[in-house]
Amino acid sequence: MRDCLLIIGNGAMFRDPSTWGYLPLHIQTNVRLYGLGDVSRLVKYEKGTRGLYVFGNVVLRNAAEKTVHKLMEHAPLTGLREDHALQLALVFHGMYALIYYDVDAGIVQLVNDPLGLYPLYRYSGEGCTWFSSRMLPLAQLAELPLRISENAAKSYWYNGHLLSGQSWFDGMVRVRPAQVLSWRKDGTEASGGQYWSWSMIGERRRAGKEEEEA
Repeated sequence: MRDCLLIIGNGAMFRDPSTWGYLPLHIQTNVRLYGLGDVSRLVKYEKGTRGLYVFGNVVLRNAAEKTVHKLMEHAPLTGLREDHALQLALVFHGMYALIYYDVDAGIVQLVNDPLGLYPLYRYSGEGCTWFSSRMLPLAQLAELPLRISENAAKSYWYNGHLLSGQSWFDGMVRVRPAQVLSWRKDGTEASGGQYWSWSMIGERRRAGKEEEEA
């Protein structure tokens, strides 16, 4: 699994990324994106000033490239919507996180898979937000005052696993599944949403049953 780390905020407070082995994939004002591993094999799509990176273990269906380029061509300046993310989920199978950016619109977005199988952890503080697919890269940064979470330790002791949204560190949370998170180029967070949930299956079944009865 390839790690992804999305850095948002004032880059002056961060260590030199080269000391961790991270390679810059795309840099905007106050938004920095790094990939750890063999980035030459990273699945990526680029069209004009827009780009899409796919991290994780994903199987691409035949319609993947056509779907991606169509979305990138017609996506609004506000970025990908929840229905766009759902279309991508139909052609990307597996555990993944998507990074979408539009330089002209000044927006960067992070989308994870519908079930949240690809782990994404978030830590926010002092006007900055960090995302990583592993807890360790965040925990090793001296600038982040991370402490072991007593609640997480108790959850693991009593349940044998962490509860939803928990991590081993205070202030660090696991991102919920099927999320579309957006930021403007100045580093401020824009509105986000959930593009899929289990309840949608029941709603569609009820709607189909009502149509049959009608």
